[in-house]
Amino acid sequence: MRDLKGKSTLVLGDDFCIIGVKMSAGMIHDGDIIELSSIKVRNGIVVDTFDELLKPRYPIFYNSMVITKISNAMVENAPRFGDVIERFKEFIGDDI
Repeated sequence: MRDLKGKSTLVLGDDFCIIGVKMSAGMIHDGDIIELSSIKVRNGIVVDTFDELLKPRYPIFYNSMVITKISNAMVENAPRFGDVIERFKEFIGDDI
């Protein structure tokens, strides 16, 4: 039925970044980013990582805590998104 199911048709090349985001709620309009992560790959090898917990504007929903394993206590003293985004953008640079 679907010849390419389970097979990647995307070719990234040898240099790229993979970005991961965890949210404080199930829907983006209900929550904030509570973890911002990236893995930098060069010539097919992981050469650097970025991982930062972020303090949301409102408490993390219970279901999100179960899924992400991130609690309100863990982000209590974390920086806000606005304090981290420039450093994150520098980490990503011009990567795909």
